[in-house]
Amino acid sequence: MPNVVYSTKPHLPRPEQPEGVLVYVRTAEGNDALAWVDKQCSPVTESPLAILKAAECDPETPALPRHENHHELVRQGVECIASEEKSVGGQLGRPSGARFRTYERLKRYADEVRGTLFDLPEMRRAIEDIYNL
Repeated sequence: MPNVVYSTKPHLPRPEQPEGVLVYVRTAEGNDALAWVDKQCSPVTESPLAILKAAECDPETPALPRHENHHELVRQGVECIASEEKSVGGQLGRPSGARFRTYERLKRYADEVRGTLFDLPEMRRAIEDIYNL
């Protein structure tokens, strides 16, 4: 998939689905993140499920031209994701705390064994669980 994909679908006038952009980003920390920003550059929701449901459409759904301020909306979405990642990272606690140290050690080990026999999905899930507690 190319680095940038533009897609616009017909908007159904429902209050729970305001017009805007859906943004997907792989962050500097290697996390996948989604954001939904309305036409006033305000975040709509942080729920990945709600964002994916908003993006749902049939294969035959025709694409529309992007909004005039598309790039501004995408920038705002990326900024929301970046600020959220910074604030969530602080939830690991103090660098001297057990949770922070456990997360960092497991993450470092996972990076060392990436692509080898020891790169287990269970370990990656455990690391995510520690991060998201």
